[in-house]
Amino acid sequence: FERAKYAGTILAKALPKGRVFKKTKVALFLRANSNLYKIVKSKLISFQFYDILKDIKAYKKDLENYQPDLLIAQPSVLKLLALMKNNGDLSIQPYRIFSAAEVLEPQDQIYIESAFKNKLHQIYQCTEGFLGISCEHGTLHLNEDLMMFERDFIENHPRKFQPIISDFNRITQPIIRYKLNDVLTLTESPCSCGSPLLSIETIDGRSDDTIYFSKKDNQGWEIIWSDLIRNHILYVESSIEEYSIHQNQNSNLEIAIKTSGDSLKIQKEIHEKFENLAQKMNCKLPSLSFMKYEKSLDYTKKVRRITSEFRPGVLGAI
Repeated sequence: FERAKYAGTILAKALPKGRVFKKTKVALFLRANSNLYKIVKSKLISFQFYDILKDIKAYKKDLENYQPDLLIAQPSVLKLLALMKNNGDLSIQPYRIFSAAEVLEPQDQIYIESAFKNKLHQIYQCTEGFLGISCEHGTLHLNEDLMMFERDFIENHPRKFQPIISDFNRITQPIIRYKLNDVLTLTESPCSCGSPLLSIETIDGRSDDTIYFSKKDNQGWEIIWSDLIRNHILYVESSIEEYSIHQNQNSNLEIAIKTSGDSLKIQKEIHEKFENLAQKMNCKLPSLSFMKYEKSLDYTKKVRRITSEFRPGVLGAI
């Protein structure tokens, strides 16, 4: 019963108004198939599962034959499908597209929306439950009508918090005051859709993947949140196609860039941007090293562009 209710709730929130009683074909790109969606399969709703363990490009013919109305996948998969569509290798036009499972980067959202000529929505869910979904305006709202959210705000950041969730509807796996390691940013003002549910500007990623800069007085470390890092990369040069930033055990930053522009010029601009950021934060910039971007074709692993294995106080010990 709980699984059927869970899937039904997602559909009720995901389907646009007026589509509930119309035939809908849903394409799901997942790491593993689930009986969850087979439960709610009906004459009006059909699901087609696509295994991301296999070659995504090999699904071209099947996708075109199926012509999904709803397309749900992680951003890295959606970006590949968008590339296929831009190259004329894929002919589908879903009326609603959802990003799930990974942090949605702004440049990826722009690229996917441009390829499909459609607004990209988000589904926010994890093992602990169905946490949020975009409204008709594209704003992500937390499902406060389904569970309770408490907010553990980040010090000195009035809009950033880690959610603490309680789900009193579960019987098989009760969740009471469980703190997630995600960092969310509240919108500055309520969504124009009028929903009373909490509006989220961004899902910044995991709290343990923040970058640290040493303070100038050597009295500790300053947290540099992922949105700051992301902005200082994306505002450098529009020719940056892909990037990743990793802070190693010694606090040094390893930056990988894929670009169609002048690599040396872009590296210099990134260094200047990060130096300015460090100055603004009254910190010392860690050592930066640049390398060629190597994208993994393993879609079973979530794409995390900003990662860290450094923890203040355990220098070189992780």
